[in-house]
Amino acid sequence: MLKHRPENFRLKYDHSLAKGLVFAGLGGGRGSVRYLDSSSYANHGTLTAMDPPTDWVWVPELGRWAIDYDGTNDYIGTGKKYLPGTGLFADSGEAFTVAVWAYFDGDGTLIARAGPTAALRQFQLFRISGNLTTLYRGTQRTLAAAATSTWMHVATSWNGVAAAAYLNGELTGTQPEVGANVEEDQTITFGARSSGAGYFLDGRLADTCILNRALSQNELRGLADPSNVMLSGLILPPKRKYFGFYSSIPAITQKRFFTIKGIGVSYNS
Repeated sequence: MLKHRPENFRLKYDHSLAKGLVFAGLGGGRGSVRYLDSSSYANHGTLTAMDPPTDWVWVPELGRWAIDYDGTNDYIGTGKKYLPGTGLFADSGEAFTVAVWAYFDGDGTLIARAGPTAALRQFQLFRISGNLTTLYRGTQRTLAAAATSTWMHVATSWNGVAAAAYLNGELTGTQPEVGANVEEDQTITFGARSSGAGYFLDGRLADTCILNRALSQNELRGLADPSNVMLSGLILPPKRKYFGFYSSIPAITQKRFFTIKGIGVSYNS
């Protein structure tokens, strides 16, 4: 098993985890002002009030890249008000899952499509007074205590009937939700309320994923495994370019079988 994610990679779009995947911030294109969405929808975000060379940080214990938010004015804006088929960002009973690795230095917002007041917060996942909390469909609820200075995998889902919360792949509780899903003209934002409207995150986020279905606990346990850098085969290494063609042949195999001599090609036994 790989101990770290390759610098360049691609997704296997027929993989089970790709089903319903509408946003996948997995560290692709790290170091850029663009926050690359590796899903097939390309809902890319933009680092705002951030310094890409220093705010992209390598996380050895996870073997992947993360974004460091300063708790003052850093955030990533997507400019997207809706994601395909997600009840999270549209007034419907459709399902969703939000999953992310988080490291807290303090409180703040992980992900939101929310305005500056509670009446306008359609969805917000945040840490307040040391507790992970969600605000959705008019209901605010505490998920679990969240310590500082340690990585944890956080997930919340809605299956059209009830909400569920998971910490490090383990269920922390379920709750039927009541009330209407508030429609309002705000965009999806990471690290702050929508469009940088305050409550900035003091901490780091990695592998920010949104799906338009409720993941099973087994699927979430897989995402919460820090050694699972390739996400159970969802992430693939890049195809290699060889003599002008892309090939999936491993590099060691290519080296064994082919050598350029002058302008010719010979077989290596």
